[in-house]
Amino acid sequence: MDALEEMVARDLHMPLNDTMGWLTYVDDRALMDAYDSACGQYATRRGYDYPVVLRAMADAVEADLVVLPILTTYYEEIYYTSIFYEENFLHSGAAVRLLVYDRATGEIIDRRDARLYADEDQPSGRAYVLAGEVVRNVLAAANLRAHLCDLRETARGVSYHKKGLLHETNVQQPQFCAKTPASGVKYEYATNFT
Repeated sequence: MDALEEMVARDLHMPLNDTMGWLTYVDDRALMDAYDSACGQYATRRGYDYPVVLRAMADAVEADLVVLPILTTYYEEIYYTSIFYEENFLHSGAAVRLLVYDRATGEIIDRRDARLYADEDQPSGRAYVLAGEVVRNVLAAANLRAHLCDLRETARGVSYHKKGLLHETNVQQPQFCAKTPASGVKYEYATNFT
């Protein structure tokens, strides 16, 4: 599970942020308190209303970007065969849901992916390998790097367009968030891989 959390953290890493101070990380304790509070308020009969939970978390900790990966399925079963047939049978699966909320645009991105394996026992069919594949896929589909670049460029006073063009904007009125560049931009991510 730590490897999955590190994949998300690596995708949210902004080079030179420690030196330049473009983005401000949200305190883990405040983040988890906001998550617990929001989940307590927005529980439904079928689980949680995650889009509303993300909005509430962003408001509670004043974050401009909220990322919530959820490992919805993770299992591995090995069936041992008779002594005459040497191969064991492996049945495993992993599914991930990744939610991203950009407070400046009000956009919620919901990406899901799943992998199943049912064949002879092979390392490529293990649940942790499948989980790594699905996390990589949803992170690539969500394109978090573009959101972080938007936030960084807003903090720098430059607007980043999806076409790759950069142009100067009015620093007093950033296009992507309500914070001033001097205060930095906050983003957060919560992991629910337990």
